[in-house]
Amino acid sequence: MDLGTPELTPPLDLEEDDRESLEARIREVIRGGYATRAELAEIAEEHLVSGDRRPVSPEQARELADRL
Repeated sequence: MDLGTPELTPPLDLEEDDRESLEARIREVIRGGYATRAELAEIAEEHLVSGDRRPVSPEQARELADRL
């Protein structure tokens, strides 16, 4: 059965300050020890939201949460 080629998630395209802020927030939640991977991804996706600006997609958020 051919399921096709999986789509690649584009890399995060964030300014250094935003990237550092996002990663620091996720690490802080991880240290707390009570968040699931899905919760970490949701936090990552929502952390930098401002008005209509949503710089982190759900796929990027999941990859970031898994990596950290």
